[in-house]
Amino acid sequence: MTVQLDADQYFDKVIEHFFSELRKKYSIAVDETGSTYLGLTINWEYNKGYVEISVSDNVPKALAKFNHKLPPCPQHPQHPPHHLWTQPVYGQKNAVWS
Repeated sequence: MTVQLDADQYFDKVIEHFFSELRKKYSIAVDETGSTYLGLTINWEYNKGYVEISVSDNVPKALAKFNHKLPPCPQHPQHPPHHLWTQPVYGQKNAVWS
């Protein structure tokens, strides 16, 4: 007698066993969409060929957790952010590297 296991069905059983063992000792949350991981918010854009990763929810939570008080005076950068980095122009000759 030959038994052929469906790979996806077998993998699902292995994953479910793994999670059931973890649940015996820990309180866990499983995100099957893959949109969160270790506090990161992940937006998978498969069709466009990129992924967005953000931590926007973590900053307010961390500030509250550590009881961070705002400084008495605003602390602004000396230069606008667009001066911190210059967009490269690809294919352009650069005198320094010529």
